[in-house]
Amino acid sequence: MDQERWQRAYEPAPEAFELSIERALWQAREGKNVRRFTLRTVAIAVSIIAVLTGVSLALARSTGAPDFLAAGQPRAITLEIAPGTPSETNGTSDEELIEDATERQAAFRALGTAAPVKKPQMKLYAFTVPGAEIEILSDHVEGSLDLTRLNTDGSFSFIATFPTIGDNEVVIRARRGSGEAALTHAVYYVPPANVYIQRAWPCERGVYADLLGNSELRRGQVYACKGTVTEIVGECPQLAVMDTGTGEAEQLVLLENNSNITWEAGQHYRVYGDASGLYETMPRLTVRFTYLD
Repeated sequence: MDQERWQRAYEPAPEAFELSIERALWQAREGKNVRRFTLRTVAIAVSIIAVLTGVSLALARSTGAPDFLAAGQPRAITLEIAPGTPSETNGTSDEELIEDATERQAAFRALGTAAPVKKPQMKLYAFTVPGAEIEILSDHVEGSLDLTRLNTDGSFSFIATFPTIGDNEVVIRARRGSGEAALTHAVYYVPPANVYIQRAWPCERGVYADLLGNSELRRGQVYACKGTVTEIVGECPQLAVMDTGTGEAEQLVLLENNSNITWEAGQHYRVYGDASGLYETMPRLTVRFTYLD
């Protein structure tokens, strides 16, 4: 290699080359800083989100989940019938209301089933979250909904009415923000024996024929039947066939026992029950009262 070539190989690099090297080194240093800054930023952001989430959950536990946490789907809220507070109302005094409640509890213990409510209406107390919107979806006395304390402690009351002898459903709905709840409370209504029996039609031949031909129309009508239980066909509830005929011709009725006396096959009874349709070719009655005569 001659001297000229040697000098060209080792002489100082051109200025443009040096600038390009410096620019590459600067970009490399800045890239490290950028990556370091990005990781630090992400770590800080994650910490802030975690803190905010913790605060939100703490508030939700102490005051109930805020509406924005339940966006898009309803959340459940509290709605309950207040224990021990129902009282019958039909123009009776407070003393009579307490007496009725005690009577129901005694009947409950004696029968081992839900004690019947004796009057066609009852004042019910319930509670939910304060400030909720309340709607009574079942039969009740118009204007009886009392919301005086709703915004204070969530309690309210109303007078439910029972159009059906036997099981009646009280249905309540509560809403607040995106939260809602529905409650169904069963009430077993049977008038006192003296009132119930007065409504009874004797199950004689003509009445029996009418019941067979108009079973749906007569649903809920009370009937008085006398006869012998020919067969026990079921338990829990007890189901039995009774022959109510007075002559040679059979007059069979299927009976469901909701009274406090257990039937035996071959025994003669006087029963009072309300019509509940047909079973095969027999009228079906739900018996509320049984007498041994």
